[in-house]
Amino acid sequence: MAEPKTKGTVPPPRDGLIGEWDKFVGPGASRWENAGTLGFAAVGAVSAPALVKRQRPGANPIELAAAAAMGLDLGGGAWCNETPSCKRWYHRLGSRRRDRVAFAALHLYPFLAEVVSGRRQWRNAFVSYSSLVASAALLELASTESKRSVAGGLYTVWLAGNSIVAPPPPGYAWLPSVLGFKLLLGHGTPRGPLSALRRRLRSLRPRRPSRG
Repeated sequence: MAEPKTKGTVPPPRDGLIGEWDKFVGPGASRWENAGTLGFAAVGAVSAPALVKRQRPGANPIELAAAAAMGLDLGGGAWCNETPSCKRWYHRLGSRRRDRVAFAALHLYPFLAEVVSGRRQWRNAFVSYSSLVASAALLELASTESKRSVAGGLYTVWLAGNSIVAPPPPGYAWLPSVLGFKLLLGHGTPRGPLSALRRRLRSLRPRRPSRG
């Protein structure tokens, strides 16, 4: 089912390789939006393996590389999916709810963490993953106006339940919180605090005097 019409126009992606970036972060992304995406991706890529190694000093290079890749994607993605340009793109007229749920389903990180950590508690991974995808699907049933509130509720319940029923491997306590934030509060909602901030900043700009 297609997303109902929303306010505002969405610029088309640019041609060439830069257009692929536009399709990823949303066409028309500003410098501060792109800088935040790249900056938080770098922070995630450094922080994630450091946290793993702190809890488990014997972690091998393959696990640390996998943690860095997850941290890069989730750090950059948590910011990117909160930006107005990204939300405008993925919730534009004609976008499909099932595509956003499919996007959530691509994030198999609970299973990857079990593999690289060597713990291999597949039940935990399945419960964490399936409940997150189910939460993303439930979120799509909410109205546009209520999605942010519903996403906050789903995120809180999922995160609390995950910590009790399906905790991640040692060294990966950061994974559920960032993963759920990216997919539920970020990708799953058409508006967020950064959208309101941008509107506020625009309203504070001095208006040019009219000519005449």
